[in-house]
Amino acid sequence: PSWDKYQQGGPKNTLPASSGTNTRDFVSFFLFWVCSLPALWFPVHKIRHLFAVKSIVAPAAGIAFFIWAIVRAHGLGPIVHQPAKLEGGELGWAIVKGIMSSIANFAALIMNNPDFSRFAKRPESAMLPQLITIPVGFAITSFIGIIVSSSSAVIYGSPVWSPLTLLENFLNDAHVTGATRFGVFVIAAAFSLAQLGTNIAANSVSAGTDMTALFPRFLSIRRGSYICAIVGLCMCPWNLMSSSNNFTTYLSAYSVFLSSIAGVMVCDYYLVRKGYLQVRNLYSADKT
Repeated sequence: PSWDKYQQGGPKNTLPASSGTNTRDFVSFFLFWVCSLPALWFPVHKIRHLFAVKSIVAPAAGIAFFIWAIVRAHGLGPIVHQPAKLEGGELGWAIVKGIMSSIANFAALIMNNPDFSRFAKRPESAMLPQLITIPVGFAITSFIGIIVSSSSAVIYGSPVWSPLTLLENFLNDAHVTGATRFGVFVIAAAFSLAQLGTNIAANSVSAGTDMTALFPRFLSIRRGSYICAIVGLCMCPWNLMSSSNNFTTYLSAYSVFLSSIAGVMVCDYYLVRKGYLQVRNLYSADKT
């Protein structure tokens, strides 16, 4: 394909290997970044329809991808029958690391929960949906990722941990068909929509809310969201996705940082203030 010329080592690639990316991937990332900027303009309550669409499209695409990989591999892959390779303390620490990585995956949602739960009319309106959807949703997503990666080991000889790389492999098959191209396009488009919603909910709005609380005279949620978008581009996030090990290591370190903040918030609310807050004081800079 013509895009291969812009990969690392291709004749039209203009980025060095030390950059952690290539021209093709960087242009794709930059286009997605630019297309996501208009969504940051709207207030939180006006983009709820985007999340409603995402809640339908993204799970459907994930399940379709799951079934597609199983059908191509004629089964769930070797992970179902593969015995454990770790024992004793190594197995225990691997389990702890896996738990920490899973918690870190939605640690940002735990911290940013008040940014959205404040729109709820009743406490149970915010608590019950999250109590059900967060553990169930993340468990199903993790299960789909594990099985799809296991199926890819049968299809290509080695497991492919990134769904985007696996979709790319589908396109690079020797006998790729038009139906395969269309399926990859639909799933990739659904993943892009899901990523857009995640960026808004877990990153942009939350960063904008925090910045507004720090500098209410100069910043609004909208301005803070755009500052977050600029920082997200400058931090070269593609380096985090260079390997599965880098990604999980980053998540583990991220959870350590956020857990200290969450601990202070929980202790302050339940132990110090006994669950009682004066709303007026939340919007006052006076020392009490």
